[in-house]
Amino acid sequence: MTLTKIQESAAQLVADDKLTDEEIANRCKITRQTLHNWKKDLEFAARVEEHRSAWRAAVMSTGIAIKENRIASLNERHRRLSLVIDARGKRYSDEIDSAPLDALIVDSKDDAPRIPPEEARTGIVIESVTYLKEGKRVEWAVDTPMLAEMRNIEKQAAQELGQWVEKQDVEVRDSAAKQSLKRRLLPKPKPAGD
Repeated sequence: MTLTKIQESAAQLVADDKLTDEEIANRCKITRQTLHNWKKDLEFAARVEEHRSAWRAAVMSTGIAIKENRIASLNERHRRLSLVIDARGKRYSDEIDSAPLDALIVDSKDDAPRIPPEEARTGIVIESVTYLKEGKRVEWAVDTPMLAEMRNIEKQAAQELGQWVEKQDVEVRDSAAKQSLKRRLLPKPKPAGD
């Protein structure tokens, strides 16, 4: 049986897997039972699979399905995060360098300096402001979420390239093997008198 235009349309819609059988039947102006019968037909089922295979092939040959594209995307994301850190460091450096000397003077032990700390020049230290009844409290801390994201990107890139090896514990049960391993790994003791 050669598929009709309506069957071809139905096969494409079935392969797309975005509509219910009832919606496909309505679009093709057929009954649900007719679609059900077509789905049992080997030629129709083969055509549905051809559409799905073509779609899979198209997906696998574009975008992040290609390793090089995933690596390029990871590199770009890492580069952009690095730019954020660099820009932040420059902004804080400019604030520190242009601050008047009296900005470093603190009136009481509870007052925070009015300029960023020297560590802010790195760009990985961020300002956190909390507004309280008494005023605002400024704290400075390492931007751990940003650093964690960068480490995740680096790990994913290394995994993609086959350069990542999970740490594994090695258990040596044989005492002779343990002694041999210790001799090779531990530093040799220095003779007395050296």
